[in-house]
Amino acid sequence: MHGLIIEERQLNNKLLSRDLAELLFEYARYGRIVVTTDKPTVLHSTIRRHWQYLVRRLKIDRSRTLNHSVIDDINRRLYFARRVRFSSKPLEDDLLDADITFMKVSDCVRVAPVCQILCVTCEVSREKLYLMTAWIPKGGRVILYG
Repeated sequence: MHGLIIEERQLNNKLLSRDLAELLFEYARYGRIVVTTDKPTVLHSTIRRHWQYLVRRLKIDRSRTLNHSVIDDINRRLYFARRVRFSSKPLEDDLLDADITFMKVSDCVRVAPVCQILCVTCEVSREKLYLMTAWIPKGGRVILYG
């Protein structure tokens, strides 16, 4: 984990899915993201729901302003947010074909993902964390939820 930015986040009476969706919405433009969890399909569906909520909120913000530079910025963010692909399929089906991939910890340890950001939402030992971050490039980000 040498050269990686490690960020520890606390939920503080917030839902994991809401906090994670806001974080992914902010960081998705920096590259591929892998989210490790115990139940990837469940988290995938809740994150998609919150993602659509954030897109709707951006549309409302765009309709409330008359400033063209703000509208252009929001349009760029909306264009990108609509193009993001999610995946929680088993590893054999598509190996990080999506922009945001939800994986089990065992799959992530078996095949270290090549991504810019790794979000760990469950309890993981230090040894497994080192194995999961083996192919993350220098300057990548590891976000640990505790």
